[in-house]
Amino acid sequence: MLHVLKLLLPALIPSWRFFRAVAPSPRVERRVWTYGRPGPWQEVYERPEDVSFGTMLRRMLWNPEWNGALFLVTLSERLVEHGSDHAAREILRRAAEGVSGERVQVRLVFVRLEGGQLLREVLYQSAEVPMAEAR
Repeated sequence: MLHVLKLLLPALIPSWRFFRAVAPSPRVERRVWTYGRPGPWQEVYERPEDVSFGTMLRRMLWNPEWNGALFLVTLSERLVEHGSDHAAREILRRAAEGVSGERVQVRLVFVRLEGGQLLREVLYQSAEVPMAEAR
């Protein structure tokens, strides 16, 4: 029984050594053009300000929105590190989901704390892409 518990514990309580490095997570923002005018930059997957206890419990078992946001983070890191065209196309496709407009544009913003101030650094910005092409 003790042997089984030793095998099971790493799966239940993962080690931080699982991650290669701890670095700022990119924010994926989109801008949608409507009537020829650009809209404001908005996060693709906005995080709610407040989450109820019941919602938090449900999200521990079922949270497809957060899984999508984590996938975007992975794609963003791939795009910044390796310049992956596939990652850029997939980020655009996901940014175009659920919005209407003529064109869409995405950017990757890294936020870090430096000297007590939050600094925002844009590491990638796509060209404006027609919605039909992005989807």
